[in-house]
Amino acid sequence: MTAKSSLLRRLPSVPRRLDGKLVMLPSFAAAMAFYFLVSMVPFLIVVSRAVAWIFSANLAPQLAILLRDVLPPESRLRPEALAESVHGGTGFWAVSTMVAAYTATSGLNELARAVHYIFSDENRPHPGGWMRRLKSLGLLGIWTIAIGATAIFLVLIPIARDAVFSSSPAKQIPFLFSADFRYPAAFFLMFAAFVGTYTFVPDPEHRPRWSAAAQGALIAAFTWLGTCFVFAYFLPRVWGISVFHGVMRSALATLIWAYCGCWGVLVGACWAAVV
Repeated sequence: MTAKSSLLRRLPSVPRRLDGKLVMLPSFAAAMAFYFLVSMVPFLIVVSRAVAWIFSANLAPQLAILLRDVLPPESRLRPEALAESVHGGTGFWAVSTMVAAYTATSGLNELARAVHYIFSDENRPHPGGWMRRLKSLGLLGIWTIAIGATAIFLVLIPIARDAVFSSSPAKQIPFLFSADFRYPAAFFLMFAAFVGTYTFVPDPEHRPRWSAAAQGALIAAFTWLGTCFVFAYFLPRVWGISVFHGVMRSALATLIWAYCGCWGVLVGACWAAVV
């Protein structure tokens, strides 16, 4: 009851603590969604090439499977196109990777702008300057590790499951190493990446405590995966409908999916800033 009472007393302070910032959140969400879609494939190229360089493994198919599970069906993701992007152009491997990394930071720069703005001085809110652009490179490293680790889990989980099931005493453990375990693993790694984002981007004087960042990251991760579940599973499989129709349905469905997910990131950041 004490924690609940403290939470209820804190809620009225939300508009005051974020006064002057709430009106900008829809613009940040729209910009984040647009640049997220623009930089998504270059970001996956960076992740795949980084993992291939470190572990000598091709994780492009696993990343494509992960995307196919979370993107709306209207997006019509082609896994083979991602694999071709990762391994194509070997003569300009370094140059193409640098171009992909720069393009990928455009989406992360919008994320850094929004998070920096939310955590900035409530009397003089600002989206940050050149230091924020440098921090987008740090975010590229944080999210590369998170998504790369998720892809590695997608490879290791079936191997571990087969190894466990091959021994007769372990045949009674059907869930621990099942394919469903990849979703909790993805949630945990996404949660860790959001915690790193909320603590890395703000200036030192406005940086949240780890506990506050963890609460905001929990909201962001739940909202993002919930949005993925609604768009990729609930609507097409339960209701049997398509969100959009016509020639623009691929772009519109994916953009709305990204926009809703980005709102979860902003809400998580606002919660961490208030706490």
